[in-house]
Amino acid sequence: MSKPGAWVLILMFSFISAGSCLAESMNLYAMGIRYGTNDGTDKKTNLKRYEAFGVFNLPWSWQLASNLDLDTRLITSAGMLDGEGDAGFIATLGPGICFTDRKKRFTLELSGGVALLPDYRLGDEDFGGPVQFTFDVGIGVRLFKYLGLGYRIQHFSDASLWGSDNRGVDMHLFELGYRFPSK
Repeated sequence: MSKPGAWVLILMFSFISAGSCLAESMNLYAMGIRYGTNDGTDKKTNLKRYEAFGVFNLPWSWQLASNLDLDTRLITSAGMLDGEGDAGFIATLGPGICFTDRKKRFTLELSGGVALLPDYRLGDEDFGGPVQFTFDVGIGVRLFKYLGLGYRIQHFSDASLWGSDNRGVDMHLFELGYRFPSK
């Protein structure tokens, strides 16, 4: 088995194991849709991204101040990445931390994880291989009781897993989400 193939199996086993251990203590926090672009970056191909996302609360949270919480999350997404007519599937999965006010009106999220990109050659872009690593920084605001808007910037790259040409891409993602009532 190739070295990248072994890492993919290890990552998949880790997520499946962690997910089954946490399943009873996780709950769906939000779901919605996102649109993304790499406009304004120095990439060869103009990329567009369309996806659905889900955010699960993990069981660990802390009150940092009288009006500030730190929550842990599992963030997932699945959709399409379009590179000037070449379209492919993209899915992400990763843990995150979220700073939020006590009433959950404003959020600042930091997360990282893995992305699966089976069609990793889109337009003039070659991402090197089907597994990428992600890092996100996002902000969100609740507009109405359960409806929110958000923006995040996400970097994904292969971290030299598939060779030394490791350019990666930065995506600007805009989201509309539904936040489920707290239990």
